[in-house]
Amino acid sequence: MIAAAVLLLTAMAADSSTAIASTDSSTALADSTTAAAPADSAVVFRPHPAIAELSRFRLEWSTDVVRTSFGPPDDPIDPNGLSTIGQAIRLAPGTRTRELSQGPGPETFALDGHSSAASEYLLDGGSLSIPGMSGPHSEEVVLSEVADVAIVHGGAGALYGPAAAGGAVVLAPRFPHHEDLLSRAAIEEGVDEYQRASFQASRGLGERAAFFISAESRRLDGFFPGTKEVDRYFLTRVGGALPGGLEGEFGYRRYEGDERSGGVEELPVLPVETRRSDFTAKVFRPWNEARGALLEGRLLRATVTNLGEDGAASRTREVDTPELRATIDLPRWRKFDATLRLEGAHERIESVEVGSVDGFWRGGAALRWSGLVASGLRMTETFRVDGAGERNPALHARFESQWARG
Repeated sequence: MIAAAVLLLTAMAADSSTAIASTDSSTALADSTTAAAPADSAVVFRPHPAIAELSRFRLEWSTDVVRTSFGPPDDPIDPNGLSTIGQAIRLAPGTRTRELSQGPGPETFALDGHSSAASEYLLDGGSLSIPGMSGPHSEEVVLSEVADVAIVHGGAGALYGPAAAGGAVVLAPRFPHHEDLLSRAAIEEGVDEYQRASFQASRGLGERAAFFISAESRRLDGFFPGTKEVDRYFLTRVGGALPGGLEGEFGYRRYEGDERSGGVEELPVLPVETRRSDFTAKVFRPWNEARGALLEGRLLRATVTNLGEDGAASRTREVDTPELRATIDLPRWRKFDATLRLEGAHERIESVEVGSVDGFWRGGAALRWSGLVASGLRMTETFRVDGAGERNPALHARFESQWARG
């Protein structure tokens, strides 16, 4: 995959005759109608601003959202005073976290009084929960890969399906863009044997392409005896202009976590090992400076192993989940903008020790529109239908309505 990415970057950099106009995404999180990039920054490739908003299903149309940015999108940095994303989530209003092992971050979170099972956790518009496992687990994302955190409350959770009945935590991925090579390395050490080391590098290859790599390792011994967590993460992402006025992005993310939960009593310490790989691809077709169509694909492969007292595997589950999602801006009708989303996935879960395999299809369709109905009064509506078959036959329908003045 890496060799193919290098060949793609080389082709993009060599041929600039069909380069499409790039835009400055430095303010895209606030307003998707960002103007084109200044002439002096045209030598640096920047993705179309609509890509991020389509991936998050036009989250900028929702009002009940609390967003925290870690610096400008073109050059995000790790926030001071935080060691995990879980700590940033904990500071948001209406959010409750539950720390099971006093580890480096809260294991689960809940929004607006709902249980964690009703709170979705997404990175780059896709769920981070591993099918068939408890969650979501906030510590499975590291600081090195996040540009901002958005907490979505109330009915806006209709954007992301039945798992987001109580709301959602939506993380924007980090992808700095620089004309020259920029690399950073950091080492931290703190209380409870906290240790963290991170590295990242990025560079733009003219107007045609850019790449980003990131790696992080962290370790913490918790307050209770036997509590320990060690995490490792690596990511590589390349993006650029494709023939025919298209834009593309390809990525690989690897996360490995080793957790040992202790307690106040002399109880056995049962470790849990998590290994997951995410392969992602995006293709975007712009309609204009603010709108377009986005096709996203992801393959999740994960192994979660519960270890016994003797260190041998007592339960191992292997997950393979291919996903496909299309988000399309529809033609404007009167004063209303509309966006359609179609998505589907197949979840396959194998219990290795017993040899059982469980799999089923799930899919969803949603229509979202927003526009001014009177001077200073904006209406936003979302209608979504989700279905699942074979293992858990179900049909879910949700409707969200927001009226905002200002």
